[in-house]
Amino acid sequence: SFLGAWRGRCGGALQAMPPAPPALLACHGLLGVAHEIEKLKTGCDDLDELLGGGVPLHGIFEICGEAGSGKTQLCLQLALQAMLPLALGGRGGRACYLSSGEGQFPVRRFQQLATLAAARGHGHGVTERDLLNRLLLQRCDSVDAQFEAMEQLPTLVATHDIKLVVIDSIAGAYRGDEKFDRAPAGRQNSGEKPAKRHKPAAARTQDLFLLAARMRGLSFRHHVPIVVVNQVTADFGNNPHVSADAYSSLPHIRSRPALGLSWSCCVNQRLMLIQPSDAAAVTVQSGATSHIRKLRTAALTLSPTRPFGTVHFFIAHGGVLSPPRACNDLASEPESLLVDNATGTTPTEAATAAAAAAVSTSCSIAATTGGGQGG
Repeated sequence: SFLGAWRGRCGGALQAMPPAPPALLACHGLLGVAHEIEKLKTGCDDLDELLGGGVPLHGIFEICGEAGSGKTQLCLQLALQAMLPLALGGRGGRACYLSSGEGQFPVRRFQQLATLAAARGHGHGVTERDLLNRLLLQRCDSVDAQFEAMEQLPTLVATHDIKLVVIDSIAGAYRGDEKFDRAPAGRQNSGEKPAKRHKPAAARTQDLFLLAARMRGLSFRHHVPIVVVNQVTADFGNNPHVSADAYSSLPHIRSRPALGLSWSCCVNQRLMLIQPSDAAAVTVQSGATSHIRKLRTAALTLSPTRPFGTVHFFIAHGGVLSPPRACNDLASEPESLLVDNATGTTPTEAATAAAAAAVSTSCSIAATTGGGQGG
């Protein structure tokens, strides 16, 4: 018979199928794991929902946008989230902040946010001094300085319980580096084209690839998210290679992330912060003083696991906050809702919360246009 003949070819015995190599996993077994991946919360509920729970712990997460769009504000808030205890949604560690080409680190602003966070976490032993001591700062004004910092980070992460690394910003170091921006000594009047007088773009691309590889290696080995701030450049709409992408769905966008397509290939997720000119106004009132803030837009333009989407947020004394649903949905009828400035909760929710905010303000949302710049 066929079975007997098959036995003879197999040496007289049925051979069992060999087990799959250990490195191979069945897709069905990964379905439950995908929902259990830990992430770093942003402290803004709508942003967390957009990102599927927060910033992934593995890979390079880019935050880009124009000047004043809230990039550094969000990075400061992420740093605090990395320091807060697990009971408050944090990671209970330290944060490393590499500042380059963007002026001095905003120490006073970080102290304000730390004061509010300490008030909310008073019952869990959180103090302002402890939070300030948990942030490690380093200045990197050149590309070489960034590489030196990346060489030191593996030891620093392992010995100081680093839970987040922020580079603010990646483009600032390249734009301020002599070998990329200036001609070599003695050749300023050589008559050569600018592209030939300083380090070529190919060398910059090679540096970016190498730097990104070290970032990803550090992130995956130590389960530490690498948050990179990027600037934007003007887009005149004449590049056929970048016209039909996620940015086409964003109204009034006339800019693109800096460093070009080569750097975009290094990024795992990209969040773009936008300040629409016709955004709804947010009135933040503290005592007898009121401040006008305009709603901003956060767009997830690049992600291997999440769809393209946008949410609204505003920046106040309490940090990067989610607006009430009435304004987030851009309702046509004016609606108002009181919101705690530090936590983004309604008065009823705030009354039942265990943590008390150091500064209690209210926010009145009206779906109208106008208002001043925020944050």
